[in-house]
Amino acid sequence: MKIIKTTFTSEDILGILTSIPTLQHLYNFEFDLVNCGVSDLDIIAFAHGLAKANKLKYFSLKIIQNSNSISEECIEKFTGVISKFDNLLQFDLYFRKLSLHPSGILNLGNRIQSFPNIQCSCSKESIHIFKRSGFL
Repeated sequence: MKIIKTTFTSEDILGILTSIPTLQHLYNFEFDLVNCGVSDLDIIAFAHGLAKANKLKYFSLKIIQNSNSISEECIEKFTGVISKFDNLLQFDLYFRKLSLHPSGILNLGNRIQSFPNIQCSCSKESIHIFKRSGFL
């Protein structure tokens, strides 16, 4: 299942992710948020919803922001939390237009890269975080 949104609320996220456990054969989920304001609270809603989606094997979250409202600490903690979900064999996280200096993005990438089984790729305005531990 792939969802592309340009406007949403935290309640929308929780509603979608809460319904995932009821879908018996949903193993892959991609969520793209394009040109939306996304906050730390919205990212926390994703973590909360994913914790309940125990059949999910692959998760992708792509955020291209029109504002700079996600903190580097939130990205780091979110990655740490979902990297511990045993059911997620793979995930891809992409955040673009961060309010960090390019060296801040590299520092964030280095910290995240230290997590087990996590790889990271950074550019001046984006960070791509992924876990590859199996094939779907």
